[in-house]
Amino acid sequence: DAAGARCQCNPCFVGDGFRCRNVPCTADGTAGMATIPGVEPATNTISPSEAPVEAAEISVATWGQDRIAVFVREVSNDNRGVLVLGKAVGAEVTWGQRQLVDPSLATFGPVLVASPGGRLTLGFRDAAKDGVGYLLGGHVNTMGNELQAVLSAPQQIAQAQEHRMVLVQLQSSRVVCLYAETHKTQAGRLTAAFGGAALAEVVSGGPLRILGKYRFEEGLVVSDLAAVALTPSSIVVGYKAKNRQKVSSGEPSRELSAVWLGMDGAELVIDPHPIALEPERSGMQARDLSLVAKDTIVYTYIGASKVIKASVIHVDPHSHQMTILDDAHELEQGTAQYLHSVSLASSGQIPATFTIFQKDKEPCGAKACRISAKGRIADCRAVAWRTNQELLDISAGRLMDGRFAVAYVDTQGSVMFQLLGAQDHGAMLDFGE
Repeated sequence: DAAGARCQCNPCFVGDGFRCRNVPCTADGTAGMATIPGVEPATNTISPSEAPVEAAEISVATWGQDRIAVFVREVSNDNRGVLVLGKAVGAEVTWGQRQLVDPSLATFGPVLVASPGGRLTLGFRDAAKDGVGYLLGGHVNTMGNELQAVLSAPQQIAQAQEHRMVLVQLQSSRVVCLYAETHKTQAGRLTAAFGGAALAEVVSGGPLRILGKYRFEEGLVVSDLAAVALTPSSIVVGYKAKNRQKVSSGEPSRELSAVWLGMDGAELVIDPHPIALEPERSGMQARDLSLVAKDTIVYTYIGASKVIKASVIHVDPHSHQMTILDDAHELEQGTAQYLHSVSLASSGQIPATFTIFQKDKEPCGAKACRISAKGRIADCRAVAWRTNQELLDISAGRLMDGRFAVAYVDTQGSVMFQLLGAQDHGAMLDFGE
C-alpha cells in the first residue's frame, strides 16, 4: 500500500512499524496454561509417552534468552526422573523429547539448575526416606538437536537422605549442593546430624566434578533447606536447625536460621556467625529465599502460628554480617503445604517479592509485594494468575525478558506449564511511592 511494508513485533517487544525493541512483558506476552510436550514437540501435551503419565514432583531451570528445562519425578514410571528441554518462541514454548535421567534409579526430590551457557546440574535421592543423594551434570546438545541434553552418570553425594536437596548456580559453571544428613543406629537412635554443602563443577562436555564437601551446621538436625545466590560467587542458606534432644524452656530457637557461604577459588568459605529469625518461637515450617536488590534478600516462611511471613535481610558485602530490616511481616493468613519465591533483583526496577503458596484445599495462590528504599515490605497484593486449582508441586524460573517460566503438577499428576508476563506476576506493576 501507499504506506509501504511495516513490521509487527513479537510478544515482549514494541516498535514503530520498522524497528522493534525489548520491553517488560505484559499480559499480551503471556502463554496460556498448557501441558508440556514430550512425544510431538509441536503439540501441547507433556505426556512423556503415549500412555498417561502421573507425576509428583517438579523442578524448572532457565538460561539464556529463551531456554527452559523441566525435571519431573513420574510416579507412573516407578518414580524415575524425566528431563524435557524447551525453547520459548514468542508466547509459546517448543518442547523436545523426554529423556530418562537414569533407567535404574528413582528420583525423589528432583532439583535442577543451569549455567548461562547451558550446562545443567541435576540432583535427587533414590528413596523417599533413608535414600542416597545423587548429582549429575549435562549440557545441551550443540551438535544436533538443541532440545536434547547429553547427561553424565549420577554420582553419590550424600547418605541417609529424606529431604529435598537444594542447588544454587554460581559463576564459572560452579554449583553449590546443599543437603541435610542424619545417621542412626539400627534401633533408631540418632548418632550424628549435620547440614552439608558440596561445591561442584560441570566441566566442558557435561561431566560433573566434586571440588569439595563442607558442613555449614554440625550437631543439629537440619531440614527445610532453601538458598539463593547473593552474588555470582556467594549464597545465603536458610534452614531449620533443631537439637537432637528436647531443649530446655527459654533456649533460643534456631528454626529460622540463615548463613552466608562464599566461593574462594575452588573452595567454599562458611561464615561462622549464622543468624536466627524469631528466636523466641518454634514450630516453623517450609521456607524459601529470594534476592530483591543488591545485598538484600527476603526470607519467606510458614510461621508457627499458621501464618505466611517474610523478613527482609541486608548482607554486608565485606563482613557478611546480616541485618534484619523488616522482621516477620505477615503476607497471608493460614498455613501452606509449600511455598516458592522467585528472585526479582534487576537494575532499574522497583525491588519486589513474588511468592507462590499452596494452602490446604484451595487453589494455588501468589502474592507480590514492593520493598521500600528502607527495606520495608509494602503494598502487598494478591496475583490472580491462571491456575485455579490445587497443586502438588510447583517450580519457577525467570527468563531474561522478565517473564516467569512456571511448571507444576496438579492433584491428578498432570504436568502443566505457563509463561507469566509482568501483568500476571505483578513484579513490574506500578506500585507507586
